[in-house]
Amino acid sequence: MPIIVKELPKRVCDVCRLLDADLHPKPCDYCGLCDSWICQQDLHNWMRRARAFVARKLEPSFAGDPNYKTGTEHDA
Repeated sequence: MPIIVKELPKRVCDVCRLLDADLHPKPCDYCGLCDSWICQQDLHNWMRRARAFVARKLEPSFAGDPNYKTGTEHDA
């Protein structure tokens, strides 16, 4: 039986961006509860996720998911 490996999309992790100012794309999972892209290192770190959630809601320019698209996904 073949092993199926899920390849994660490379995105900017919202937790790393908000708390560490890290804008490097890395493999991320989408969290529907947080409405955020989260890297594997922060996926189970609930303290960092909670701090990032508050910081994200306080961002003056927060406009939802289109604010976080990278590369060719932007609408021209």
